[in-house]
Amino acid sequence: MAAASLTCTRSCLSAFAHLGFSTKRFADLDNFNKLSLDALTGDSQIARLTILREYDKAKPRIEINVAPFAALGAVNTIAD
Repeated sequence: MAAASLTCTRSCLSAFAHLGFSTKRFADLDNFNKLSLDALTGDSQIARLTILREYDKAKPRIEINVAPFAALGAVNTIAD
């Protein structure tokens, strides 16, 4: 994959979403992703999104960590 240049008019952010489901039923990640990000203010600034889905009956949850894009090792580039 070639790296593409990313130009941000505002600060770019990277988000990591951890989805812990209480059942092993496969859920559509697109729906949970949209729901979770719509709850954030400024979600249009997210340039990179990583999603982890796992089964966790004891502690079902949605955790979202947001950090400056460059803080995660990328400097204004994203993979196609």
